Amino acid sequence: MKPGDDKALNEALSRWKVDSPLPPRFRERVWGRIAESEASRTTPFGSLCASLVSMFGRRSFAVSCIAILVMMGLLVGLWHGHSQQRQVQALLAGRYVQTVASYQSLP
Repeated sequence: MKPGDDKALNEALSRWKVDSPLPPRFRERVWGRIAESEASRTTPFGSLCASLVSMFGRRSFAVSCIAILVMMGLLVGLWHGHSQQRQVQALLAGRYVQTVASYQSLP
């Protein structure tokens, strides 16, 4: 395109006037077609992301998920602490037995 053609096009578009009214529900149908075309172009991963975004847009769902994740974190922390406590108790019991056994071998 030549630079002069662009100017002529702009002038023609600025003079163009539409006097006829839009058909009923025109805007709604246009947005519906846009949504349909976007839905047909999305991948399964894209649709999953879109559904997650829409679900987390609701405050009650987001708060519920956060509460569940916090509870799961607390439970995993308690389980890990309990298993470490058992390991430490076993280590201390072994050291105690070694200490007591060394006194029994003395005359």
